[in-house]
Amino acid sequence: MKAVFIGTGNMGGALVRAACRSVGAEQVTAYNRTPAKAEALSKETGCAVAYDLLSAAGKGTYLFLGVKPHLIRDVIAQLRPVLEGKVLVSMAAGVTTADLSAAAEGNCPVLRIMPNTPCSIGKGMVALCAGPGGEEAHLAAVEEILSGAGLVRRLSRQGFSVTAVDTSKAALDSLGASFTGKKVCGVGFDRAVLEEAGITRASAL
Repeated sequence: MKAVFIGTGNMGGALVRAACRSVGAEQVTAYNRTPAKAEALSKETGCAVAYDLLSAAGKGTYLFLGVKPHLIRDVIAQLRPVLEGKVLVSMAAGVTTADLSAAAEGNCPVLRIMPNTPCSIGKGMVALCAGPGGEEAHLAAVEEILSGAGLVRRLSRQGFSVTAVDTSKAALDSLGASFTGKKVCGVGFDRAVLEEAGITRASAL
């Protein structure tokens, strides 16, 4: 059950660490457009490094996409020639599973996750749901790969809504027009900000 992490920033890197704990570093490949980030993770965890997108995809079945929401469709378009037999797992906020499947032209199953950064030390939370083509076996595999992140919980097949909180309005604006969730500008541990974001009704933080 080999996993490839495409995009190894803060969140992607946290999940690489989690996957190495869960299934072993020999099952994990990291790719980043800035190779030094993936190389640093490899030095830390022992995972493999890929140096171009298509060769990265060839290293595993489960492709975890940790790229910015406004870039994810372009990345999937580049991956289309090699998507047969793959499973896409997106962590892009505000991009629906239907959008992801359309970008892949329906060539592979799609799943969606919403993790948080404590996953890096095994104390996080990952919300998981299936999109078009996603089956029980795919969900179970992702649960196993990410079990080292902390809690992995399935949500309804209908998907879930997202609220993004950041101190930077520019960062929130960078989510782009495709982001259909709520945006709250403020400090993420401030009570009033969390209440505005809907913390009392949230299933995952």
